[in-house]
Amino acid sequence: MIADQEGIYNPRHANDRMLLGLKGTISEVEINLLKGRMLEGTRNKAKRGELITRLPVGYVKGANNTPEKDPDKRVQQVIEQAFRKFRECHSVRQTLLWFTQEAIQFPAIEYGEFAKALVWKRPVYNTLYHVLTNPTYAGAYVYGRYQKRSYVEGGKIKTGRRMLPMEEWKIVINGHHSGYRDWDEFEMNRTLIRNNMRQDGEATRGPVLKVSEFQ
Repeated sequence: MIADQEGIYNPRHANDRMLLGLKGTISEVEINLLKGRMLEGTRNKAKRGELITRLPVGYVKGANNTPEKDPDKRVQQVIEQAFRKFRECHSVRQTLLWFTQEAIQFPAIEYGEFAKALVWKRPVYNTLYHVLTNPTYAGAYVYGRYQKRSYVEGGKIKTGRRMLPMEEWKIVINGHHSGYRDWDEFEMNRTLIRNNMRQDGEATRGPVLKVSEFQ
């Protein structure tokens, strides 16, 4: 027997089976409608630049739920130093070597069971790469940079995500908040990093292998 707020049903009876089937279909439609409304609400909030989930290191949520630079001056100075050094050497790797040689630690956010904490650690390549290519540091609000994808690995279906080309980003709001650099520099840095990646063909110039400042 199956019971709900409206009655008791016997799945062995045809009429009861029909009612249970109708109720199940209606419930499924209602769930899909609710999901659609929630998704549309999320998109509308993103269009206004108000959908803030996690901010990169160097930013905190302000009074109006907008990103503001971390009030910790040490955090600001180290992030600004990363951009200054990249302007000099035009290479993520060489920027990392400089931080390593100078024994400069980089801020990072660690999420614990109950709260997040700011920690200082030795930077790695991905640390600087994500800072230099994240549009948030250019004062822009971006939504829809990534696309979910499913793939088979070891006979199991797994879900991951990939970054979309910039022209396919769903929402981009320039001048949304205070940045550590401007949008033009952000685009220039992306181009430099992309050109530095070793690829086949003559269209790319290859990475910077030597910088005079480090000799």
